[in-house]
Amino acid sequence: MFDQDDKLTSPINHDTNNAKDVSETMPNDIEACDSVAQNIEDFLSSIKPQLANINSALERSGEQTHQATIKE
Repeated sequence: MFDQDDKLTSPINHDTNNAKDVSETMPNDIEACDSVAQNIEDFLSSIKPQLANINSALERSGEQTHQATIKE
């Protein structure tokens, strides 16, 4: 647990070398977009079987107006 009486004693160094090192480790915009797109694709792939089960249950019950679909 963090003790509120503890103080962070290391100063923040604002020299240009630190800034350069940090920027080199940060993903660029394209990498970030690619990562988000991949995460979305993975999520959609993971829920497709669940949607198929829901749709098949809805079909068996005669309900077709509320079926779920994923557009590709």
